[in-house]
Amino acid sequence: ALLGLAKLYSEEGNWNEAISVYERLGKEHTWTNFGLVAPLFIAKIYSDNNEQAKYQDALRDAAALYQEEYISAPTVEMRIQALDYMTVAYEKLEDWEQVLNTLNILDNEPKGVDVSRVLMHIGSIYQDKLNDTKNARETYERLMRQFPLSDYYEIAKSRMSEMNPALQEQGAEQP
Repeated sequence: ALLGLAKLYSEEGNWNEAISVYERLGKEHTWTNFGLVAPLFIAKIYSDNNEQAKYQDALRDAAALYQEEYISAPTVEMRIQALDYMTVAYEKLEDWEQVLNTLNILDNEPKGVDVSRVLMHIGSIYQDKLNDTKNARETYERLMRQFPLSDYYEIAKSRMSEMNPALQEQGAEQP
């Protein structure tokens, strides 16, 4: 019911009411799919209304909430979802150090995480955002070594060759 109300307020352009309902949804139903994503919906409302300062604040608030709450998640799946949403918030803030910290937490989760996806994400950040080819290369090599059958294997190999064509021959050979 709260989600429907929030959507209705949003469709009507009643942003303050929509934000209030999303805040309530997030507080009262934190560990539901919609409750967990509510802080990002609030940030989106600010973004859609070109309120950049409030958008940035909402993203920081969302990231802080996820940072605080992910440890107490009732299930592994909700913990992983909270960490994924924390990654999204930090990416939108372009806080690459925090994105990497969050992805490293995901990388160390004992189960339920597609580690090859996480490694691909880490390598891409090193390569595209931080221009750190050494760490990008090491991450891609790890992905290729540990997950030779992953969908990301060829992408990692290709991205390594973009950094230096000679690296393509140095990468792990696909079985």
